[in-house]
Amino acid sequence: MGGKSAGVIQSENPISAALVVFNREQATSALGDAELLAEMAEVFLSEAYGLLGRIRRCVVDGDAAGLGRAAHQLRGAASNFYAERTVEAALRVEQMGRQNELGGSQEALSTLVAEFERLRPELEKIVASSE
Repeated sequence: MGGKSAGVIQSENPISAALVVFNREQATSALGDAELLAEMAEVFLSEAYGLLGRIRRCVVDGDAAGLGRAAHQLRGAASNFYAERTVEAALRVEQMGRQNELGGSQEALSTLVAEFERLRPELEKIVASSE
């Protein structure tokens, strides 16, 4: 009776169990092939730490505009992988920056980093399997 969930990593967190960490099947279908997915994953992984660093600096410096821009970039890149949890966490940070409301931005950053750290090993597996 259950639906097919190949390529979908479910969360252990019951609060967000409906959100997937990464939907490989959907991302591969949208991009056209697994090789391109692996290339994009490699680029994303090489750029994500820099973006997270920029986001962290913007939180510390109170740079709302920079925070919104950097979080928007990370959100857009993560959306290529149908990484719903990472996308939602980045959107929350992006909105805080765009609305110049930085109260709670440290917590939102922590959530974003945690979601990225859930996504990272899945993308690393894709990159490793393509080599």
